[in-house]
Amino acid sequence: MAGLTVNQLRNSTIDYSRKHLKRARYPLNVPRIKVRQVTTTINRKRGTVLFTVISYDPDPRFKNPRAVQILFYNISPERMAKEKVVPLMWKDPVRVRSQSPFYKFCFQYPNLKNGALFGPPRRFTVKGTGRPVNPRNMPGLDKHLLASLAFLKARGLVRAS
Repeated sequence: MAGLTVNQLRNSTIDYSRKHLKRARYPLNVPRIKVRQVTTTINRKRGTVLFTVISYDPDPRFKNPRAVQILFYNISPERMAKEKVVPLMWKDPVRVRSQSPFYKFCFQYPNLKNGALFGPPRRFTVKGTGRPVNPRNMPGLDKHLLASLAFLKARGLVRAS
């Protein structure tokens, strides 16, 4: 599967936050999230680039404030040969993964159905019969992935065109 582009995932996240969150619990500017480490793995034979980002939320209320995000995308051999560091473009299909519980409950299944999930889905059980978190199954990004994209964009690893 090709996956969704970064721009499509970001726009879907904006739509999700407008339609499903009554309070501003999930703003798109995520000032609290801090990025600790970024690892880039480039496989020139396969034409793939893998960003592994470790971020954390400094809020003391969270027991495990560390989250790992993965952004994976394919690159054409021409672009791979032309550039030493291959940036992620907004129109590149990307597959993502996050270790945060919100991503698991809200965006894992829609991203899997749209080909935007990296790796196998994590198993989880729903305790109770509460309101569905994402009733329209809109794909998207959690706050850690949004912070990772902002960090990579500030470093020049994500470009608009």
